[in-house]
Amino acid sequence: MKNTIIAVLLGAVVTVSCNSKNNSSTETKDSKIETSAALYSCPMHPNVKGESGAECPECGMELTEKLETKVYKNNETIAGDTLDEDVSLRKIKIRAEKQQAFPTEQIVEDYLKVKNALTRDDSGNAAVLANNMKYNLDVLKSSSPDKKAAAEYAKLVKEMRENTSYVGDFPGGISEQREYFAKLSKNMFDFIKTYGTMQVLYQDYCPMYENGKSGYWISETKDVVNPYFGAEMLHCGRRIGAVQ
Repeated sequence: MKNTIIAVLLGAVVTVSCNSKNNSSTETKDSKIETSAALYSCPMHPNVKGESGAECPECGMELTEKLETKVYKNNETIAGDTLDEDVSLRKIKIRAEKQQAFPTEQIVEDYLKVKNALTRDDSGNAAVLANNMKYNLDVLKSSSPDKKAAAEYAKLVKEMRENTSYVGDFPGGISEQREYFAKLSKNMFDFIKTYGTMQVLYQDYCPMYENGKSGYWISETKDVVNPYFGAEMLHCGRRIGAVQ
């Protein structure tokens, strides 16, 4: 009987101890981070935060810089430390270094001049500017020590040069210039996304041009000014988003 009583008491102690341990484990688990929610910031204005793809009210760029935000059981959130105060300065420095190896600024500027001439229905000036762009595409070479990267740059520049040539030499008139400008615009989008630019640029789209198949272009303004229809439908289209 005495042994039975001792066994019961020991069982009770073990049960209490296990319950206490389980409660402690539960409390510890509950106090830990439960989930991680993704927030994003503007690459040029790190103080602006929101969902991925949202637009920065300061500059219009998409929020693309991911922040690690930790969510606790009481629904309080704290931002992680993945975004330093000098992130925008670091990003600008990286872009500047990249563009020393892969020159983009002059080419982007040339493209925008051709685009603006087409918005004014100025076929002659568009041709002159396109030929100037073609010259710069020949002159501006990659200085990257990475042979593969330099070869990829040269390949894209070659495609741009071919399409620019047709804008400069326009036997079919302004309609043909616009046809090859659409192809050049696709090249420019890939060019900027790959090699970057110091400018804030936007991708616009006209659903009316070629049934919406190729009506894209790059613009330096938030206002939609259509290079495919000019005065006929100057503001037809919409802005898709920032390109950087």
